[in-house]
Amino acid sequence: MHKDAKKIARRIDDAFTALRDEGFFAKANHTCCQSCGLADIPEDGRYDEYVFYHMQDAENLKDAGVCYLAWGFSGPTLETKRKGRLICTALREAGLEVDWDGSEHTRIKVSGLVPAAQKRWDVTIIQTSLVKNVQAQTAEQAGAWARDQANWSDNVINVETIAIEDNTVDPTNPVLLNSIEDLGLTIRARNCLLGDGIHYIGELVQRTEADLFKIQNLGKGSLADVKEGLAKHGLTLKQPARQPRHKVTNRSRQIFEMRQSGKTYGEIGDVFGFSGVRARQIYEKTAEKIRINELEGHQ
Repeated sequence: MHKDAKKIARRIDDAFTALRDEGFFAKANHTCCQSCGLADIPEDGRYDEYVFYHMQDAENLKDAGVCYLAWGFSGPTLETKRKGRLICTALREAGLEVDWDGSEHTRIKVSGLVPAAQKRWDVTIIQTSLVKNVQAQTAEQAGAWARDQANWSDNVINVETIAIEDNTVDPTNPVLLNSIEDLGLTIRARNCLLGDGIHYIGELVQRTEADLFKIQNLGKGSLADVKEGLAKHGLTLKQPARQPRHKVTNRSRQIFEMRQSGKTYGEIGDVFGFSGVRARQIYEKTAEKIRINELEGHQ
């Protein structure tokens, strides 16, 4: 059995859930083969688009970690290709590698998992003159050490929320105390940073690329100088915030907000052209996604 087969299957399920919210017939292990799968799609007018993989595809996924998806749309050819791109987007957002040549006659290939981003800690630490003697193996250790030092040290620089990459940057790295002058920046880049109140490397690595682009007169050339200077010390700018786990489409959010405002499921279904039962299904799934996203700190 392929080592990632189960993970890939779960990610496909995640993508299929999102596609069902968009009105697709989307099903895993759907009948024994493609011909039977096409024949077994409901013909009650509920679905114009479909995507599935059958039992033979599931066996190939288990053996090789690769799965081919059958898909289609009963509308115009141009719209069919748009639906194909929509399926590929849902799969990629679920963390999967996707191959498709853009033809409506070609099945979509799921070829594996997108490599996960390396874990990062957001650590609030306080650096002192004794920083070189501290070896923190975890973010929690670094924070505990910093809080202890704050009780007595006369030589304290407060470095807030430093993005530190696991196993590559020591959270008590003394370089963070160095002036940005040590980065060998151009005069423009240095002056832009100083003008925004960034004096230490530890302050700089708290900023993302987007943050730096907000600084007046700091352009792509200065940003490249900053990244090159940090790289010499094995450091990078802060990474953007993690995206919400669940994507909520515009239509799903509209349905959620309409229901929250007091509309009945029947009234919502009339607006979008489907039944009240379907409106209720979309609302309940959307409400759960929003709840999870909010619990994880996303609005």
